[in-house]
Amino acid sequence: MSVMFANARTTQVSAGHLVEFKAGRSILQPGSTPEKRKVVAEKAKGLVFIKQSNDQLMHFCWKNRETGQIPD
Repeated sequence: MSVMFANARTTQVSAGHLVEFKAGRSILQPGSTPEKRKVVAEKAKGLVFIKQSNDQLMHFCWKNRETGQIPD
């Protein structure tokens, strides 16, 4: 039975993150009228991750994969 699952991919979440996945980021810009808005993708590559702090709060974060910075 173990041979059947020998090639199964296992992923490890790095840096103590509960979940992480590659994701870009978008910004909201004014549209053609004041009532409309337009979502525009940024070109930066990113990583979304969820971490739990020492006070047991969950934090949803985005990190720029090119620079390694986490914007506020």
